[in-house]
Amino acid sequence: MSDSEPDAAPGRNSRRRVLIIVLGAVVICSAAALFVAIRLQRHHIPKWPGWVGYTVVKSPNFNQRPPDGVVNCIVLHSTAQPLFVDTIKRFEDPTTKVSAHFVVDRDGTVVQMVPLTERAWHAGVSSFDGVDGVNDYSIGIEMTNMNDGKDPYPEAQYKAVAEIIRRCRQHYDIPNNRIVSHAEVALPPGRKTDPKGFKFKKLLKLLDEKGGQHEE
Repeated sequence: MSDSEPDAAPGRNSRRRVLIIVLGAVVICSAAALFVAIRLQRHHIPKWPGWVGYTVVKSPNFNQRPPDGVVNCIVLHSTAQPLFVDTIKRFEDPTTKVSAHFVVDRDGTVVQMVPLTERAWHAGVSSFDGVDGVNDYSIGIEMTNMNDGKDPYPEAQYKAVAEIIRRCRQHYDIPNNRIVSHAEVALPPGRKTDPKGFKFKKLLKLLDEKGGQHEE
């Protein structure tokens, strides 16, 4: 062996340690960025009016509901985006002019972005049961899903949506027959397809298990 070889192993070990430290820093920074994006933007505000006990990341994309309006409908959407954080960023961007009251990730994580007392911009040109302007009287729930009919909605996501509805019902009368898809209310018919593949019967069963209202 040459005289330099005993120093080679420590050198490699040193480089390995540096690489591990760098990779660790990248992972920590990425985790921190996600933490800041979702968790640290919690607003210390009363649960009501309009906030029902979830992490809050405020969207600027909302306005007032009509003064004589009655909230009596829930519209379910799929994001058509793979990442929960990307949807939140989109709803935080004032140039997009879109939002929803809630965003629900695949693992059941929920962020509320608009208070229920305000009008989120989720349904667009729409009508339900003969009444136009569904945003005026509805609550919008976005679920992380690609909306291709193949991407599944995990059990945790169904349970989280059911829990949101239960919390909303503490303040509003929303029967099961007024829990609808974006596709059902969007105009002209066929303009939207979401949430494609979502099992409404499964959601209603979850609501029934906890004393929900079930109307065939």
